[in-house]
Amino acid sequence: MKRATGRLALLLYALACVVFLAGYAARYIHPNAAWWLQLFGIVLPYSAILIVALSLPVFLSKRKRLKGIHAALLLLVLLRFPPWALVGGGHPDGAHLSLLTYNTPGVTTSPDRDVRLALGELADSLSPDIIALQEVFWRYAFGRKGITGRADLFNLVMEGAYADAPDSLSSRIVTDQPVVARIPIQRVDLHQFAETEGEDDPLDILEVGSAWQGRPFTLYNIHLASYGPQKPWQEEEDRRLEPTVWRGYLRRYRRAILRRAWQAERVKELLAQAEGSYLVTGDFNTTPHNWSYRHIASGLRDAMHDAGSGTGLTYHRKRPIVRIDFVLASRDFRFSSARVVDGHSSDHLGVLVTVGWPEPVRE
Repeated sequence: MKRATGRLALLLYALACVVFLAGYAARYIHPNAAWWLQLFGIVLPYSAILIVALSLPVFLSKRKRLKGIHAALLLLVLLRFPPWALVGGGHPDGAHLSLLTYNTPGVTTSPDRDVRLALGELADSLSPDIIALQEVFWRYAFGRKGITGRADLFNLVMEGAYADAPDSLSSRIVTDQPVVARIPIQRVDLHQFAETEGEDDPLDILEVGSAWQGRPFTLYNIHLASYGPQKPWQEEEDRRLEPTVWRGYLRRYRRAILRRAWQAERVKELLAQAEGSYLVTGDFNTTPHNWSYRHIASGLRDAMHDAGSGTGLTYHRKRPIVRIDFVLASRDFRFSSARVVDGHSSDHLGVLVTVGWPEPVRE
């Protein structure tokens, strides 16, 4: 009996190691080679916690080889989750630009809130200089007099606190990823990338040009492919364990993961053409431990990593377990703070950051 219990414990430990290592590898292996690794990448922080929790029983055992394996795993945990990274850095001195990114489909989070007022209330309470939104329909057309779009954003712009584009804008741009700002917006462009000819839902990247403290910069607002609105745990209870239901979800997840990787490649190609300083905002629908995030963020600064307070988890709003909303920047920017905020009109939390130049601009 004792031997059987020991074998079972060893088997469970091996399973925990496999889950951890698969999640660890998800960041480095292209989904085309092993798309399923990305599912393990989502839960990597939790499998890492499990590895740390198993340290005591492992090191109390008499298995020297097992101790060596576990020490190597702990080293991997330390490399990916260094304790010093838990203390936000940042550069608190000097002037900073405040920026909010928020995926807000405009759904009420409580019956006593008017969702039509939620975005305005959020802007009033936080006063960000720039607001980058996702899942908000907006049409830029021939200056502010021609704008149309979702009522809450329309009110915010028409009140005069935020502008969406220069009045000289002559092209018509329809997007679900608008950007508005209290600093001058000098240009707005929309880049579309279709994976297949004539597809209904191409990748949109909104490019906004502006300037702050006399220095120009560009902001790219993106929204990568999601797994879809329906989740396995939202199925009817008697269907949650049906193999046909799970096969359907796995096919959908595989498609979303591969599409997201393709989109990440297009984003990186566009960023490679960027001139000067730039910011990247949006809902990536992927975690920092997945390939798509690493491909985009390579060589860039991550606001929450550099200067974040709290866990930085943004989804789901009620019980956030993953970080999928980001603000990134080229290396010449410096983040001074980053935190999540609840806008009460989404299943996401927003990300509010302050960012500035490493040295004050000389007049």
